[in-house]
Amino acid sequence: MGEIKDRFELEVSRLFNYQPYFRKFSGFLSDRIHPILDLATDFYIETYTEREWKELVDIYYINTSYFLNSTFKIKGIHLKLINEVFRIHFFRKDLYLGFITLRPIPVPIANLSFVYPNSKNLIPLWHKNTQILGVEEDEKIFVMSYKRLVHKNDEEIEIETFPFYSQDGMVLACAHADIVMITKYLHKKWNAPFVSIRDIINRYSSFRYKNIPTEGLSLFQIIEIFINSNYPVKYYRIIPNDPHSISREDALFIIDSYIECGIPIMAFVEKDDSYHTITIIGHTLKENGDKRYIIYDDSGAFLKWLEKPQYFISIISKEDLVNYLRFIVFYEPDRVYSNPLQIKKAVEEFHPKLMEKVKKLNRIFLVHNSKVKNFFSKKYKIHKDKINGSYQNFIKSNVPHYLWLIEFLDKNDKPIYLVADPTLHKDDYPIYPFIIETYDKIGLLLGG
Repeated sequence: MGEIKDRFELEVSRLFNYQPYFRKFSGFLSDRIHPILDLATDFYIETYTEREWKELVDIYYINTSYFLNSTFKIKGIHLKLINEVFRIHFFRKDLYLGFITLRPIPVPIANLSFVYPNSKNLIPLWHKNTQILGVEEDEKIFVMSYKRLVHKNDEEIEIETFPFYSQDGMVLACAHADIVMITKYLHKKWNAPFVSIRDIINRYSSFRYKNIPTEGLSLFQIIEIFINSNYPVKYYRIIPNDPHSISREDALFIIDSYIECGIPIMAFVEKDDSYHTITIIGHTLKENGDKRYIIYDDSGAFLKWLEKPQYFISIISKEDLVNYLRFIVFYEPDRVYSNPLQIKKAVEEFHPKLMEKVKKLNRIFLVHNSKVKNFFSKKYKIHKDKINGSYQNFIKSNVPHYLWLIEFLDKNDKPIYLVADPTLHKDDYPIYPFIIETYDKIGLLLGG
């Protein structure tokens, strides 16, 4: 797709008035969005009103000489720096691949604002064109997403997306950008509160000082922002030889569980005392159960450590993740008071015979109670002999909003399920007294 890349870089250079600096920038930008640009056959540029850019202008850019002196050209019209960004839509013949937005400021690392990939069209293409993300043979991609309407002129397009957001380096650093991504997704998918950039800046009090240019956020400032935004969060330490840390294996188990729930993970990675945050938004899966993680890296810093291309989205190995991983932070819905490790321990302690019978404990994840009941009701009609009597009491009773679903695979890779109550006392027995064997998996829900 060299032709489309050359045309894209030329158009972006024209947009910024052919400044030599921007010829270099347009190449930097095309590398960042390579997983979309490399598949595109056409694109369309327009101006667009973006709330987050308007906030950045109000907080900082209105006070700069950029606001007075920068001029841009689109569709033959010269524009001053205003409360609009440039939005670029990408197409592959009749397929809509998504869009990006560019901030109208002359700093290459700060220009990329959002990427809204249309995952329902991109994932099949990434499977087919394996070299783009390095997808391996028989490896499937699973990412979190929500439905969003995109308007292009008089056309309305529905996409499935998880928004990527990039720091500007003055108001926002990596952690700010990750909070924007995560809260924007959770607001749409889990009905969590909306959080603005001004909220992020104002909702912590620890170690406050003049915050422009920003020096980033500490772990506890991040937790304070989430809590003050009505986001119940949990965090874990994964620091070698630290008695208060969990093991790498337990960290991966928690990450896997919450990804299955459709809850993104903010991960703190560290190299040579330098910290950076990334967002884990999904995983790959092979037939043999091997998986890798799909991440957003807002600046590409972590991918640079790994000597990987600094695309906005990337696939990394478990080893690459845990070797640098120091903390994880994630949203945990209200009325969930137990974690996957506690549920796993309860299963191993109270169901030793089941553990001997199955090949492996495949996954533990949160599911809305209506999805559990609907799924198992269908299986009950088909496989009555496989379900013991207490199941009927469960179907007819009031149960918590969310439930832990525990999935095993038997010797023939057929699923067996237990259900656990996430609201009980930590010293109580949380697992419901029935076992369900089916011939079908409940599926990768990625979203409760």
